[in-house]
Amino acid sequence: MINASVVSTASALEIHWGNVGSFIGGVAAVALAVIAIISGAAGLKDWRAKQRQLGELAEEQAREIRLHRQSALQAWSPGGVATYDVKLVTDPDEMRQATKELTAHEPSVYVVRRVSESGNDVNRADSLRNLIERDGRLSRAPSPDEIAALEEGRRQLLTAEDGKLPSAI
Repeated sequence: MINASVVSTASALEIHWGNVGSFIGGVAAVALAVIAIISGAAGLKDWRAKQRQLGELAEEQAREIRLHRQSALQAWSPGGVATYDVKLVTDPDEMRQATKELTAHEPSVYVVRRVSESGNDVNRADSLRNLIERDGRLSRAPSPDEIAALEEGRRQLLTAEDGKLPSAI
């Protein structure tokens, strides 16, 4: 006859492959969780770095837009500032055409200007040519009241941008 206590001890020592599989599955789940946490932290750092770069890019683009708007805000007047898109005429054929149109005393797209200031007019004329070549625009000079309005507008823009009152412009 078989002793019942021996049978129960023998069955308790018997390997159940289902338990081993569950154990291996649990260990694998824990290992994957650890890997996900470690790589997730690195991925989160990358994501944060990308978000920071995108934020810096957006700030830079906003700054460029603001500077462009300020460069166009040369002065203020109720009718706006007379600003003209211009180009230098350097082609001999086009110069002959300009001469022909201007001497006919009829409307023309050409305008001839001479710098007449006290001092070195040649250098000032060269500066004007460089300005036209670089910017492609000319504007009338603002009046003293327009300059005051422009300074106030710039002060308001800087105050709104920084959230604090600038010391001087």
